[in-house]
Amino acid sequence: MKMDIEDWKEFRVGDLFDIRPTKSYKYNNSKLFDGGNNPVIVNSAYNNGIGGYTSLPNTEKGNIITYSDTVDANTIFYQEYDFVGYPHVQGLYPKEPYKEFWHKECLLFFISIFRKSAFAKSFSYGNKFRRDIAVNLTIKLPCKGESPDFEYMKKYMHNLNMKVNHTIEVLSMTTKIKSSLININSWKGFKIGDIFKIKRPQRRIYSDYEPGDTPFVSSGDNNNGVIGYVNPKNNDIIDQGNCISISPVDGKALYQPSDFLGRGGGGSSIFLLYNPNLNEYNGIFIATIITKLLTKHEFKNMANSTTIINESILLPCDKNGVPDFEYMARYIQTLQDKTSKKLEAFSYIISDR
Repeated sequence: MKMDIEDWKEFRVGDLFDIRPTKSYKYNNSKLFDGGNNPVIVNSAYNNGIGGYTSLPNTEKGNIITYSDTVDANTIFYQEYDFVGYPHVQGLYPKEPYKEFWHKECLLFFISIFRKSAFAKSFSYGNKFRRDIAVNLTIKLPCKGESPDFEYMKKYMHNLNMKVNHTIEVLSMTTKIKSSLININSWKGFKIGDIFKIKRPQRRIYSDYEPGDTPFVSSGDNNNGVIGYVNPKNNDIIDQGNCISISPVDGKALYQPSDFLGRGGGGSSIFLLYNPNLNEYNGIFIATIITKLLTKHEFKNMANSTTIINESILLPCDKNGVPDFEYMARYIQTLQDKTSKKLEAFSYIISDR
């Protein structure tokens, strides 16, 4: 994890990003958090800043950085998906001439250094992280000539994430062996059709769409099944997020956090599983187990709605004998917390010279 930063260049944050308040609704929390599907980013250092969900339309596009100007640097997060803003939540919007180069991996790289610089200022409720302070912070980044080296940042974070993903893969072994990380003796078999409502997207193919901002989810596991971003058509029914998508070709199951357009029609269209108790964490837990079960399917033996609803998966259950969604969510949260601690080491490899 050692890095040679001798040739890195200092950049002023305000030269790279336009910092301004995110757009918010002037509602109290009881009206705002109505249990919809759109995340609301609040002044919190937990859950990536998500304070709850609303059915109100998103006010901000994803692929930006947010932070709260009322507390400390623990509130600096990358927002991959569209969201609803909140008072005192600031957004970092990439500026020209580098706007098109700030992809996910580069922004995550930047966050680690930006957060370290902000921590050095000891921001708090009494010492607010104001915009005029943020824009004038200087940070060191790898450079290519006079510009940030985006390719270097992208490759570094890609390699780092591959190491982290290896840790998460341990969970898949729980369906075959008694892992030392989890006790499955009391788990119970459940038919997928008994705990999920299964749907199929409208008949649609990716090549029929113009580029846009809505994720298009198809078969395959690359990029969580998202093969591109499109503009919905007038007759499109948007597929609701907070569900599990299943590829009938290879049985790959993936948790989908936000609304999308799913591949529909034909033998390779995806299946969607819905349950009101599903969330990001237990969704990942269950999707991993479903994938392990359904990998027996292939193109010549594709899964269909009948085979999927009748498949039985082994899940933890509560005292009433129903799936313990809370336990599954806690397990993944704990696993991710451990992984995050490994990632935190990255924040400290950029030492002051």
